[in-house]
Amino acid sequence: MRVKLNRVVPLLVVCILWWGVGYAWSAPIHYKQTMTKILDETQFQTWPPEYETYTRYFNMLTNSPDGSRIAFTVGTTVLSTTYVHAYVANSDGDELIDLTGYFPPEVSPLWTATYYKLDDTGSRLFFRAPNVGNDINIYYFDLALATPVCSLAVLPKSGETYAIRGYDARKPFSLTTIGGQITLFFKHVGDLDPVLLRYNQGIYSAPLEGSATKVMDINQVPGDENMNLLGFLGSAANANRILFSWKDVFITPGVAMWQTDGPVRVPDEMHDSVWGQSALYTHIISADGGKALYRYTDLWSHYLSQVDLTSGIKTPLAQTDSIYSFSFTTMAPSGNYAFFSSPGNNRTRVNLATGDQRDTLSSLFAESGGSGDYLISDITADDRYYFIGSKLDIGRIHRIDMAPTNFSQAPNIAAINFTSNKLLNDGTTRTTVTATVSDAQGPATISWVRLKSMVDGLETPEWMLGGEPLAYDWNLYDDGTHGDRVAGDGIYTNDTIRTKPTCNFYERFTLPKDVGVRIVARDENSNYVMADTSLTVVNGIPAPWVPLLLLD
Repeated sequence: MRVKLNRVVPLLVVCILWWGVGYAWSAPIHYKQTMTKILDETQFQTWPPEYETYTRYFNMLTNSPDGSRIAFTVGTTVLSTTYVHAYVANSDGDELIDLTGYFPPEVSPLWTATYYKLDDTGSRLFFRAPNVGNDINIYYFDLALATPVCSLAVLPKSGETYAIRGYDARKPFSLTTIGGQITLFFKHVGDLDPVLLRYNQGIYSAPLEGSATKVMDINQVPGDENMNLLGFLGSAANANRILFSWKDVFITPGVAMWQTDGPVRVPDEMHDSVWGQSALYTHIISADGGKALYRYTDLWSHYLSQVDLTSGIKTPLAQTDSIYSFSFTTMAPSGNYAFFSSPGNNRTRVNLATGDQRDTLSSLFAESGGSGDYLISDITADDRYYFIGSKLDIGRIHRIDMAPTNFSQAPNIAAINFTSNKLLNDGTTRTTVTATVSDAQGPATISWVRLKSMVDGLETPEWMLGGEPLAYDWNLYDDGTHGDRVAGDGIYTNDTIRTKPTCNFYERFTLPKDVGVRIVARDENSNYVMADTSLTVVNGIPAPWVPLLLLD
């Protein structure tokens, strides 16, 4: 009898301990962010007359570096006629101002005004017009006044209509603020030199409400004096650093990134293409002018690096052979982070000091697939926020908070637990995950909770084949099913996670290796919270209690 008890009692103890502890491993949350809806198209249904409820879309989304304000346009098409209004709002969507009635008579937010940019404090909104032809003006709204006033930011020469000729449509202008003074930089073809019988052409600047002055002439760089070979890449927000691309020779490789101080290549190398036809709506230079992003192409391969603009040293960030290359490339004003998308990256944030990377958008956000150029903003100066516009069932603008502390509107994931911190790679052994989810509007407002596996911070690395490293059903439940113990207690459960040995993850890495687990919760108002943790996948799991079960 004693022998039997010695065999049975330890087993009972193990079972009791397991039930008492439950999902015993409290997983660390490596990263959390919220995606809060601040505006949607239903808030812009006062125009046009008789068609106020027609579907509409957002465009030209931008933010002030201090994060206080956003600007954007709203458009709708009714019976082949398009209507567009321009707006500014606080970063939480409050204090909307429709600027449409304040444009000068010669400017229309529909046909002429485009490329919107806010200054450092959100007190001025700049834009260019018209959006066709080679000649433009740059205007700005003074938003600090009780009634917005629109004025020319750069003055044309006497007797001329436009201040800027031969501009770069990808980046018509950039803003630099030093000592409270705003300077605009741009590509421009100036007057004909009567002595040299050539145009003064290159990179120009102008103080706010001032005239254009040449910063660098293209005769200072090698090669033909052809403005089609010059691409304007922008200026640092708070330092005297201006970048451009230049094609020295017609044979490849012949293109480089340059800075006007010198001028000199940064880095000192040439490629088939540098920045190509990339949209340059967001910043690629840090605010202090110390760093810049550097995108180049050789043959069919595309590369993204960061460059130290003082030393000219580049540090690789990513490479792809996809025809889609890189998009939404953005340098944070602080210079701490770079952001980009590609076929294997979803607005990935890269820590430039450590190299750590993480997708900040997700395939679990439906809005990620409904966004695009001019709908993903710059990063705020505190490295915390950016904004995304989208159009699916309805148009929306969300604020991404990458270090959330306030969950008054978006849901919160307070804890993630697993039955074990290790998962056996046999394709059948399962682990259960639980997520403690809350919503200030009440638990009934949670629409769903879902999961996604990750590898080194990425949801779908470009190299990954054969599915994901984990197999699972993506929903978590709080209804007493699928391993959930108590219905309606705010603890959502999924008991289906196992490895998927057919994924080439298991050929690429040696086990043990961490696999990321991303939990996303969405509420009925289209607000999201996302929390990332990880599991360690192993080839074998020791069972320390087995010797106890064999005692005599």
